[in-house]
Amino acid sequence: RYRDPTEKCAVRTLFQTMTSLKNVYIHECEKFGCKKNSLLLKSLPDEVANAQTLEILDLSENVVGPKGLRALFQVIANAPKLKKLNLKNNSLTNDVITPLVDILVTHPSIEELNLEDNPITTAAGKDLLSLTKSNSNIVSVSLSGTIVRPLMTNCIGFQIDRNKRAKNLPVDEFRAFTFGDDTSAQAFQMEDETTKARDVLFKKTQIATDADEEEERELKRRWSKSWG
Repeated sequence: RYRDPTEKCAVRTLFQTMTSLKNVYIHECEKFGCKKNSLLLKSLPDEVANAQTLEILDLSENVVGPKGLRALFQVIANAPKLKKLNLKNNSLTNDVITPLVDILVTHPSIEELNLEDNPITTAAGKDLLSLTKSNSNIVSVSLSGTIVRPLMTNCIGFQIDRNKRAKNLPVDEFRAFTFGDDTSAQAFQMEDETTKARDVLFKKTQIATDADEEEERELKRRWSKSWG
């Protein structure tokens, strides 16, 4: 992760002044030792000035994978007009969500992120919640088909609704709550009536996230003991 925001800006400025997005992608593929995606290469602008025109990057079901996504981080960072990023069904894991969030948290234009049908868990959801809080431009995060718990997706949904209100965009008048294993949904109006329920939801989400992280640590300990 970038420890200093000025470091990220310096890298971004360097790429923006020296090369096209296509060349940035080629450079990053060589850096990470991953195969270049031919369809992606065709879609990326090959002129430096055209980096300003890329608004949609659709890689849905493109089998980019975790390593391939890392090669795209600088492409995303150097596309200042990018609004929609579709990464549906790309076998992405928690390990790449944190650095992806690091890129998107200061992105000036990104509004929609699709991570559907990727095997990411609630731990990644925690980073995505932080993203929606830090970058108020985010008005859509799609997590259908992931392993992120409903508690966390609800929290992300609440924050997205806040972001939408700030932009005077329409929001869900009612949002369903699911607490633990109780699948019965209760609808609450999004303003004053939901304040107490929202606080409970955030607390329960934190407990669930901590439990997931503890479970992962325990599995690692067992694996290390078995193979140690």
